[in-house]
Amino acid sequence: VRGGPTTPGSTSASSTAMTAATSAIPPPPLGGGPMSQYEDHNTNTNNNNSTLNSTPYLQSRLHQLRTQSSDLSSELTKKLATSRSGQSLLHIGPSLSTLPPDLSSLLEALSPLLKEVQVYESENRVELERLVTQGRVVQCTVRKRQFALECAEIYRDLCRAEEVLGKDAGWRMAEVIGGSKKKEKKRHDSMGEEEFDLSDDEDEDDEDEELDHATSLERAAYTTLHLLQELQSSSAEVSAITMGTSSSNTPKRNANSNEEDDDALNNTSNILPSLDDTSSMTSGVNGVIMEKSRFLMKLAPRIRRLESDTAKCLVGRLESLLIKVRHLMEDDESNTNRNDGQMGRENSNNKQQQHSQLLLQIASILRSLSILSRQSDAESSFARIAIMPIIRSKLSMGKLDEGGSRGECAGLYLVLEDIARSVGEMYGEVLRFGEGMFSYDNDATLEDTEGEESGKVVAAPPMEVDLVTCGVWVPIATALMADPGIKMAIFSPGIANVLQANYSALDTFLSELAGNLLTPPPSSTVGDTAMEEEKMSEELGDFSHLYYKPHITPQSIARAQSRLYSHPTTIDYYKRWNLPIYYQLRFAEFTKRLDTAIQCVQNEGWHSEKAYTGSELSAKKIRESLGFELPFFVELYDILLGMWSANVYLRPLTH
Repeated sequence: VRGGPTTPGSTSASSTAMTAATSAIPPPPLGGGPMSQYEDHNTNTNNNNSTLNSTPYLQSRLHQLRTQSSDLSSELTKKLATSRSGQSLLHIGPSLSTLPPDLSSLLEALSPLLKEVQVYESENRVELERLVTQGRVVQCTVRKRQFALECAEIYRDLCRAEEVLGKDAGWRMAEVIGGSKKKEKKRHDSMGEEEFDLSDDEDEDDEDEELDHATSLERAAYTTLHLLQELQSSSAEVSAITMGTSSSNTPKRNANSNEEDDDALNNTSNILPSLDDTSSMTSGVNGVIMEKSRFLMKLAPRIRRLESDTAKCLVGRLESLLIKVRHLMEDDESNTNRNDGQMGRENSNNKQQQHSQLLLQIASILRSLSILSRQSDAESSFARIAIMPIIRSKLSMGKLDEGGSRGECAGLYLVLEDIARSVGEMYGEVLRFGEGMFSYDNDATLEDTEGEESGKVVAAPPMEVDLVTCGVWVPIATALMADPGIKMAIFSPGIANVLQANYSALDTFLSELAGNLLTPPPSSTVGDTAMEEEKMSEELGDFSHLYYKPHITPQSIARAQSRLYSHPTTIDYYKRWNLPIYYQLRFAEFTKRLDTAIQCVQNEGWHSEKAYTGSELSAKKIRESLGFELPFFVELYDILLGMWSANVYLRPLTH
């Protein structure tokens, strides 16, 4: 090779190129031919071979191959970098270049180190398991102590509540005996005898003890609620533990169940023990929870019986207090007419103090029943003991027909007004206490009057104990709709004027009921006088002015009125009115007048005076205001005015 020394690589390349070039030379023709042509061709071939074997050509060719190899290598690297498997290959490549040539020597060198690591890990795992076991024991002991204290407190609360309920029977017996003594004292006082064992100081002590007893019953209600919540919580925890254990123990089988079981065993062996592991239901923290649950389940019958007995005691206590309020108000009315002067004022002050004590006790009992979700018991007791006696004494067919003929119900509005006035005077403070305690000022009030102007009833938020609606209105509506005679006379009299008068009277009564019952009476002591009286009472040791007093606002009355309208009894009450019959009666009445006027005009002409059947005063007003001269048109206009008169118009029939 010309132009430089030869190397093994270059010799091999040149020989290969030489062989390829020689094999590419065609053989000489067999048939002979001009020798000069063959020699020229051989000369050209030698020249080409010399060009291919030259150093510059080979160097340029080597440079091209290296460039092509570099491009292909970079392209391969890009493709490997964009794939997950390619990235793994890229990481493996450099590490393979660092491996020693003899792998067996490497394994022999690492085997002792690996064994020491395994021994170290096994020892640490054993120590960790020991520590976790001891930690679980400590956890169980701490939780067991905590649960033991809770169970002891629960049992003490249960015993105390049962003790309070046991004393309630003694209190009722004492009330019966005390009531007989008070009746005997009244009899002696009326006869002029002054000697009697029951003193005023004993009365005051009894009142304080009664208030303390009512407070004890309220605490018993709170205790009962707490015990019920504990029982429900314990049952929920046991259910959660049972469901969690059963789901963890349920095997999941499929086509590859054997392989999954092996993997699960391997994963389980690799999981480190932890204090948070609560898989065991019979041991550890779950076992303590189960033990507490078993204790509470043993107490469950006593807790349920305590709930029932507490509700019965509260209802009985509420009924007795309502009876006391009624007797106190009746005695106050009878004594007001007899006692005058200093003695009368002292009796009045004593009555006010007794009434305040009774109101506080009633408020405590109402809160207790609300705590136990026995609102319906409180409302039904108030309706049965306080309201129904008033309704029975004032509602009858004879009183409904007072001031009119039989069947006209001329005295309906007066009877209803008398009932509302009696309820307000006797139990108005109780109603205001209930409304103030259980009604909350919030955004769901009747501040926007759009609903009222459009005739729609805006529903007020529900109350826990609604004495105005369920305690007063429901028994009144039930009394009106239950008695067949009263129901027929009021809702279906068969006379248009009577039905319209009854509807208007009841509608007016219902619209004013909340205001009549809840509006507080005007206070006799206001401003500086009230502050001076409070200061003097504090100096004398009387702190009764610090007791709870309800604050009734116009918004409170509006919410109560809204609850009256939205109650199911009110909806049923409005459905009882036979308004289609009333419409037909009025329609027949007005069309009969118009037909009579038309017939008079046909028979006697336009100037017939018989065409008008109304009053002379109405005809005079129509002629003066509108200028009508013909009696027929005066009659027609009077008929149109009569449809909207106060004794004909009913709002539900308007469109």
